Amino acid sequence: MRTLVRPDELLRTDLLGLIERYTGDLDGRDVTVSEGVATVQRTHGTPEVSVEMEEGALRTLASTVRGIADVRVLPAAPPASAHA
Repeated sequence: MRTLVRPDELLRTDLLGLIERYTGDLDGRDVTVSEGVATVQRTHGTPEVSVEMEEGALRTLASTVRGIADVRVLPAAPPASAHA
């Protein structure tokens, strides 16, 4: 059974590639996968569509990656503070 499980890093690579091809935004999201659960968070910019529509699209893309059991879409990361 273990041979049927795809490693999390491979799942991450596959999902990130799909997202980047779909959005055309390279490096616009942080994607992690742990035990088949993907977490996606926008790192910069704002969606061209509603947040809900973007989340739905990300969930749909993730559902096409064999081995991803669930996906969490987190709100955009807050901008880095200009004050140190």
